Amino acid sequence: NSLLYQMELDTAEISATLGNEAGAATWRTRAAARKDRINALMWDEKASLYFDYSFQNKRRRNYEFATTFYPLWVGIAGKEQAARVRANLSKFEAPGGILTSTTVTGSQWDAPFGWAPLQMIAVEGLRRYGYDEDADRIAAKFVALVNKEFREHGTIVEKYDVRRNESDVAAGIKFGYSANQVGFGWTNGAVLRLLAGMRQPAGIGR
Repeated sequence: NSLLYQMELDTAEISATLGNEAGAATWRTRAAARKDRINALMWDEKASLYFDYSFQNKRRRNYEFATTFYPLWVGIAGKEQAARVRANLSKFEAPGGILTSTTVTGSQWDAPFGWAPLQMIAVEGLRRYGYDEDADRIAAKFVALVNKEFREHGTIVEKYDVRRNESDVAAGIKFGYSANQVGFGWTNGAVLRLLAGMRQPAGIGR
């Protein structure tokens, strides 16, 4: 939903650039309505996090996941909501960056694993609301992890164990790809974004 919100804003901007003001207004209205629904249905006042919402069960799925940073990334969260998500940062922050979730299940999409796109989204989301020190710290952790593992193994990979600070994930994964995929486009791209966004990137991994 956060991605759809951003796409609606992007489509509004494209429409306006092409001179289609009526179309731009339509897309802005759709984005505003989606923003309201995300905050109404997915924001959990008690947990101070954004959760997935089950339309079948008509309730939030109270599962702590790093997608809570998406509404910050695209600017859906209000200042107070962003502050409260940031106050929960310790639930997700690990030695190598942001945990995908706070629960260990054996799935590659849970703790202790971290994925580069989620690092970028969390960092840029925090930075958008002025939490530059948190953003720089998390970015530095993940960039240092990727750099360390590249120096040791000569590869950049799909995902990392951000709790143990290593790229060997085979032992902990029961569901998903236990053999780490080498490449890896989104890790390369996310690391470059993290470096570009840091206020003082010099010295990392030297």
